[in-house]
Amino acid sequence: MTGSWALSIGSIGCGTNGGEGGASDGALAGEAGLAAETGFAGDTGPDGATLSSDAARGNDALGAGDAVATTDGSTAAPDDATVMGDAATMPACGSAGQVCCSGDTCSAGGCCVDSKCVAAGDACAHALGTCAAGSCGSCGAVGQPCCQEASSTPECTAPGTLCDFANTKKCVACGHEGEPCCDYGGDTCLGPHVVCFFGDGGSPTCTSACGGPAQPCCTPSSCDNGGCCLNDSRAGTCVASPTCGCTAGACTTCGATGLPCCEKGVCGAAQGMCLPTADGGSACHFRVGP
Repeated sequence: MTGSWALSIGSIGCGTNGGEGGASDGALAGEAGLAAETGFAGDTGPDGATLSSDAARGNDALGAGDAVATTDGSTAAPDDATVMGDAATMPACGSAGQVCCSGDTCSAGGCCVDSKCVAAGDACAHALGTCAAGSCGSCGAVGQPCCQEASSTPECTAPGTLCDFANTKKCVACGHEGEPCCDYGGDTCLGPHVVCFFGDGGSPTCTSACGGPAQPCCTPSSCDNGGCCLNDSRAGTCVASPTCGCTAGACTTCGATGLPCCEKGVCGAAQGMCLPTADGGSACHFRVGP
């Protein structure tokens, strides 16, 4: 991996105006109520790989009357407000009747059918067969044909599997080192110290080349040796001190909730999005709304 992944590490610092360079490089407009920075969609990683942007979650500007979550927990949002972006609550998953967890994972040998878990021993929908060890009878597990579920695209039902519908029409393993990323068009990798790498124009592949300075953050948004993960790209990028005042995995001078955004409108992972403030600057907050 090279330092060209997503950003030039040496250029990130603190700022109160979202960085210099204007809207063309994703900086904030600098006035409260104006459109917030657009993130880093279109930046390139190694070998010219195009990155999409987690920062795109911050496309909405903080307008008059909008509320934000602050470092002391106060907010002016209505009682039924929901927190958007990194603070969104994920539903329970994996048990029979619940949605499948990442990588089509269901507990106790269950099967993922139509994105919901079927208990082992129960019948899979669409007359696919009886669920056993993730397989719906004669389809859905590694090496078996893909199952035809409610979706028009064939699917697999066992944990850590993906349908190779473009070639073999069979289920292949996914989510681990050197394997394709799970979820079509997604970026799911399973296990520690891996990340989904989009490069060379080929299929997204899980790699353990993550977590070090200038490398993408490992899933989920983690860095090695006390580094900090900044949301500048799809996977984020790991940085080390003095960038963002990184100390023991946390930004302390910019990029943390309630602090100014780092240069180019970047916030740390799980620290909200870069939003304009009333004084013409910018700060990292979770947008709160009905």
